[in-house]
Amino acid sequence: MVFCTGGRVTEPVSTGERIREMFSGLAPEYDRFNAWASLGLHRFWRRALAGQIHAGSRVLDLGAGTGALGAEILSRWGKGSGGGVTAVDFSLEMLTRGRRNNPPDDRLSAVQARGESLPFAAGRFDFVVSAFVLRNLQRAGVLEAVFREAYRVLRPSGRLIFLDLRSPEGTLMKWGHRIYLNTMVPAVGRVLFRDRWPGDYLKDTIRELLSEDRIRERFESAGFGQVRGQPLWGGVAGLFDGEKAC
Repeated sequence: MVFCTGGRVTEPVSTGERIREMFSGLAPEYDRFNAWASLGLHRFWRRALAGQIHAGSRVLDLGAGTGALGAEILSRWGKGSGGGVTAVDFSLEMLTRGRRNNPPDDRLSAVQARGESLPFAAGRFDFVVSAFVLRNLQRAGVLEAVFREAYRVLRPSGRLIFLDLRSPEGTLMKWGHRIYLNTMVPAVGRVLFRDRWPGDYLKDTIRELLSEDRIRERFESAGFGQVRGQPLWGGVAGLFDGEKAC
C-alpha cells in the first residue's frame, strides 16, 4: 500500500524507521538520560552482561547505540587481549555520538546496519550481545528475523545475550516500578529531551515485552539451546541468553 500526499506518491514509513528516527533524535542526551532515569543502575546491568564475555572474543554489539556496552567489555579485557567488538546500529547519529564519547580503541569498529540484515559472513562472531534493544525489536516486528541473523553470524557454540528492562514479578516491586515509570522517568525525559521526548514509549515497551517463557521460545525457534533468563535488581531488568547448537 502507498499513500498520496499533495499529488505525490509516497511509501508508508515503517515502524522500524519511526523507531530509528526517534533514537537518532535522542542521541545527544541519550547517555545522560540512562544515567539519571536508572539512578546509575544501568552501569551495573551492563557489567553483569560484560562479565560473561571471554577476553579476546569476537563480539557483535547489536543495537550498540552510543557504544557503552562495547566500551565496558573492552575495558574489562585490558590492552593486548586480542579479539574485538563490532558495534552495529541502524542510527548513524547514535554511532557518531559513541565515537565522540568513547576513547579510541583499535579493537572497536562501528557499522551502520539493521539487525535483521547483518552484513557479515556466517560464523564470524563468538558472541552477539545487546543492551536495551530487545523491546525495540519486538515493537518493530523484527524479533524473529534478528534472532535468525544472530544465529547465522555466530560460530558453533557461540552465545546470544540480551539485556533489557522488564516488569518485575513481586507485588511490592511492581507497585514501586509503576510509580517510577509514571513519575521519575517522564520527568527526566522531558527535561533532557524537551519536545523530542517520546511520551509513553519506554513504559509501553517494558509492559509489552514478552514473558520469559515466550522469549525462550523465540530463542529455541531460531535454533538456540541452553536458553536461560536471569533477573537483575528484583526483576526490573534481566539477561536472556542462549547457545548456538552445533
